[in-house]
Amino acid sequence: MGLLENSFVFLCYILFAAEIHAATSFTSFVPDTVTILATTKSLLKLNSMVNCDITTAGHICTCLVNSNSIPFETFWLSGDAGYYVYYDGTSSLTPGTTIPVRVDCKDNNNNVIGKQTLNVVVSSNQSPTFTNPATSTVTIDARVTDMYNTISTSTYTDPENDALTFSITSNPSDNYFSIGAGDGIIRAAIDMHTATTLTHKLTVSATDSYNTVSPAYVLYVEITNINAAPSIDGLPAKVFLSESAKAEDTIVVLSITDDGNLPLSPVCSATSTADNVKFTYDSNSDALVVKYDGAFDYETQSSYSITCTVSDGYLSSSGNDVLTLFITNVNEMPVFNKNQYFCVLDEGSANSNSCKLNAVITDPEDGTLTSVFLLSTNNGYRFSYSSDYVTFAVNYDLDQDALPSDVSLILAAVDSGGLTATVTVNVHVNDVNDNSCQTDALKFYSLNQLSTVMQLGTFSQSDADVTSPNNDIYFEVTSGSPSSASSHIYVARNGDIFYASKFDSSDDGTSFKLYVRCLDNGSPKTTSTTTIVVRYDELTTTTTTTTTPTTTVTTTAAPEKDIWEYDEFKALFGSLMAFLGLLALLGLIFLLCRYCTCPKRQPKLPKKKEVKPQTPPEPRALTPVTHRPAIQSSWDNFAWSNKPDAGTLDRSHYFHYH
Repeated sequence: MGLLENSFVFLCYILFAAEIHAATSFTSFVPDTVTILATTKSLLKLNSMVNCDITTAGHICTCLVNSNSIPFETFWLSGDAGYYVYYDGTSSLTPGTTIPVRVDCKDNNNNVIGKQTLNVVVSSNQSPTFTNPATSTVTIDARVTDMYNTISTSTYTDPENDALTFSITSNPSDNYFSIGAGDGIIRAAIDMHTATTLTHKLTVSATDSYNTVSPAYVLYVEITNINAAPSIDGLPAKVFLSESAKAEDTIVVLSITDDGNLPLSPVCSATSTADNVKFTYDSNSDALVVKYDGAFDYETQSSYSITCTVSDGYLSSSGNDVLTLFITNVNEMPVFNKNQYFCVLDEGSANSNSCKLNAVITDPEDGTLTSVFLLSTNNGYRFSYSSDYVTFAVNYDLDQDALPSDVSLILAAVDSGGLTATVTVNVHVNDVNDNSCQTDALKFYSLNQLSTVMQLGTFSQSDADVTSPNNDIYFEVTSGSPSSASSHIYVARNGDIFYASKFDSSDDGTSFKLYVRCLDNGSPKTTSTTTIVVRYDELTTTTTTTTTPTTTVTTTAAPEKDIWEYDEFKALFGSLMAFLGLLALLGLIFLLCRYCTCPKRQPKLPKKKEVKPQTPPEPRALTPVTHRPAIQSSWDNFAWSNKPDAGTLDRSHYFHYH
């Protein structure tokens, strides 16, 4: 309808804008009869123009179909030389009928110029016709014909030039060939290497949507050099195999036959795909072989159905190559539920403690076990097994007997057929803290006022337990006598003994005792005790009227190692130095108070020496007493160095006068 609307607009333009001469004649249609297909469904220009001649200026020619009941109208469309009759494509036309279409032309005064009739004959759509031979044959080579290769092309004619849709049927109906629905080209639908049928009859037909081509044509296709499917010789078959078969043992030899390239490898699959892991194809021996040791077990499954196929890449064997595999029974050794067991015991006497293995031992043939025992090798005779329990057969002491703490035992099980199975039992024996620390019963030292702060010695120490923490030893002081003993004598955790703080003269002649305990870190802890005795005796000195140097002799034990190597002594010494520093500070404050701000005392005069009466000395004058100058809080109290840089206020360059 859009085209009709445009046509009317154009017609109006012709009516009101064109200036042509008045009509003088309206001639008949040439031709006056046209044919139209009954199947026409769109706007169609009929091949006959309306001849209206205009000669008077200012006049126009208007031509219309003189009936609204027929699907025809006159239009002067762009590109046309004048008015033409058009079929609007909206009606269903009846084939074999003739429709008279009368066209009236008028001038601009509405005067009829003339009337003419165009006869429209309605015809049926004609059937297309194949130009191929009714029957023909084509030969193809299967070795060089690939999928989609062209086999033949359909040719045809159609009076209306309608587009055709092609179809094909094949006998046999194996879908080897296809035809293009729009182009009529017959193509290979498969790679002809896979073809197995030699001859095909193809019947080709087509339709233009109104008519079907009659007759259809027939094409025979002959296939040469056809491929033959490979085959497996020796199957189907039945084979018996022992359940004790090992990896790579032959199940059956498979001989492959093919007209193409060899070798080819078959694919074999059991009814249950889970069983496929038990066998494999060995291309070196062309045999189906056992995949791994213990793959087959008569008690679990006694037969298998295995289907084998082989393909050359195009065709496969028939699929009827079935191997029935029967498994034969063999007496098998007992089976443990684990591949090793673990046991933990505490060292002790025979039968003192035990561990449960939770071992489950079965016989595959559901037979009986005649015995289960530990082999005597590798300390096995020191242990015993009974009713799933392992215990000591003898006293087992890791410390005194130096026995191993980890032992691998072999547990054996024997079935009624005489077969023996073994498994490892890993036994770990715990070291029990059953030995106490051994050290010196007594340590004695003699000191005097000349003895310096130092290490006096160390405790010997040992523990017969073989493992930590049972043999980890340390020392601690429990008490002292007198109680001040621990203020002067110090015992480190590792057993080192120190003279840490010097005795006073009031301690002369005293024996000091420290009671020390030696412990281990085991659980529960074991202990032993020892004693340190330190005797303090001050040495005496002799003074004569003649100036004679005093000699003091003391005997001390040489330190076993430098005392400064001990962190305990360093801490103690640091505390002592801090204390001495505090005393020095207090002394300095006292001196400053005494000599700077506090009232000053006169120094005492030295005493006169007493003279023995039997030898009275001659009278002599006393030595005059010289008073030191008063200390002033000024730089006068310092003696300056006589070095060239003495003017520098560096403390290294001056000295306090007093």
